[in-house]
Amino acid sequence: VTFRMVRVLATDSWSYYNNWKSFYIGESEVTQELWKAIMGTSNNPSGFKGNNLPVENIGYDDCLTFIEKLNSKTGLTFKVPTYEQWQYAFKGACISKNYSYSGSSNYDDVAWCSGNSNGTTHEVKTKQPNEIGIYDMSGNVYEYVIDRWGYGGSWGHSSDYCHDYNSASDISRIGLRLC
Repeated sequence: VTFRMVRVLATDSWSYYNNWKSFYIGESEVTQELWKAIMGTSNNPSGFKGNNLPVENIGYDDCLTFIEKLNSKTGLTFKVPTYEQWQYAFKGACISKNYSYSGSSNYDDVAWCSGNSNGTTHEVKTKQPNEIGIYDMSGNVYEYVIDRWGYGGSWGHSSDYCHDYNSASDISRIGLRLC
């Protein structure tokens, strides 16, 4: 199983206030294929099944267990992004075009939400990416950040919920993205 991380460069003013210059974040949400490779093929909590679908329906403790096992298996240090990192990547980082959603002002270009999802998640990377090459930040599944809440939007909510400031606590719609 492979997955791609995108380098997010920070402006000097951003890094001054957030104590980091750059970081890596997942090109897409964690897929069920990656989840099963780390957690075992019989441990897939997702309500919608498919290798290239985002894993969903996971609790925060499951998320941390997955990351711990991934770190052990790879010898690398992955984590859940902070809200500030997630938000900065959502907005397109230092080349942001100030879109309403992550990568467009038209949600249908970048997000799976109730208006276009037919009540289900969709394979990752089937909508256009944002300015820095990151997919699905406005919608498919909410994504955990360090403070445990899921941000972005989901297949089950309207496009009004596909912005960076919306959060959800319903785990049936929450997945994760690595940082």
